[in-house]
Parts: sequence; structure tokens; C-alpha cells
Amino acid sequence: MARKQNRVVLKSYPGKLYFFVCEDEKSMCCYLEGMKPYLKSNLVLRARHSNNGNTAKQVYQSAKWEYDKINKNKEAYVNGFKVIACFDKDENDIADIKAIMNSEKKYLVSIYNNPCYEFWLYLHMKNNKPNFSSSEECAKKCLDEINAKYKKHFRNVDDLKREKNIFEIVKNDLSQAIKNAKTCDFKDYNTTYTNAHKIIEEIIDLRKLKS
Repeated sequence: MARKQNRVVLKSYPGKLYFFVCEDEKSMCCYLEGMKPYLKSNLVLRARHSNNGNTAKQVYQSAKWEYDKINKNKEAYVNGFKVIACFDKDENDIADIKAIMNSEKKYLVSIYNNPCYEFWLYLHMKNNKPNFSSSEECAKKCLDEINAKYKKHFRNVDDLKREKNIFEIVKNDLSQAIKNAKTCDFKDYNTTYTNAHKIIEEIIDLRKLKS
């Protein structure tokens, strides 16, 4: 039975698996799904929303459950795997954020955005880290910048969050977003922050974006 299960896993994940667990089915999940055609060779990406609630602690716990399930059958993942919890500061307590970030394992890591995922989108257009007063302010600023730069007509933030083709809209500026994030040199979890560029740079083939 174990050998049969291993064959199923190998057929489903012939390359290294990157399994993302997000707060909800919108926003970051849509962005990640759009990256699939541009991955480096022999990588497989899965993204889904947490089935355990959308707080940072709940998302991380959901990711940990996935990690435990995969790790029990790790011999089937011959090319390796990594599970990534994706969550924002939003209303989460900073003590919870720090505890999560300090408990990362080699194959269980986190993407954390402060105040929200839209700040990562914002870096595709701007090279600075404003002191946003709220997630709402950050998301609205991102909305305005996207409408202006890419000639879009998103009416409100929820429309932007639900946009399934968001990666296609901003992909030509991904290299710049990564550079901008590195320039910002984020260190304080309690201020404007993202580490999304680290895992994205690990898996994306930037050359494919130009083809």
C-alpha cells in the first residue's frame, strides 16, 4: 500500500513541491496561482487557503498540519518539499507574529506582510516603505497605483483582491519588486514589512517572464 501511495505522490509531484497555505482564496492565493507557468524547472506549486481560520496562528497551524502529513510520507517526495504559511499583520498580535517567525523550520517557513499582502504588490510599482496606518490604507494606495500604472479600472479593493489574473498584470515588474524589497532591508516585524521576495525569487524563473 505504501509503495502504491508513493507512486501516486510521484505522479502528482514529479518535482520539488512548494505548498502555500494562505489566509483566504483571494489575494495572495490568486497571485501564487498565476506564477505557475513561470516556475523554475522541476518545481511544483500548490496554493490553497487555510481550513483552520485566517489569523496568523490559524494559518500557520494549517500549514503545520500539511507539513506533518507530507513529512510522514517524505520518502515519496524524492525531489523535496517546502510548506509556506502566508499571512499578514492585519489585526494579529505582534507577539504571535514573532513567535511564528522564530519557530520556522527548514521545510516549514512563512511569508509575512505588514500591514497586508497589497504591500508586496505595491513594491512592483514603488521603491519605498510608507508607514501605513492600516491595511485598508495600504490596499487603497496599491489599488490607485495599479489603476494608474497598468491602466486598470478596479473600482474597489475587493475587486483587486478577487482578480485571478493579478500576476499577469504585474509580472513584468516582478524583478523590480524583488530589487525594491531588497533595497528596503526589512528587519522589524512591527513596521512595514515583507519577505515575500525571498521565496518568490527561490522558485520563479525570471527569464520566462520575458519570453
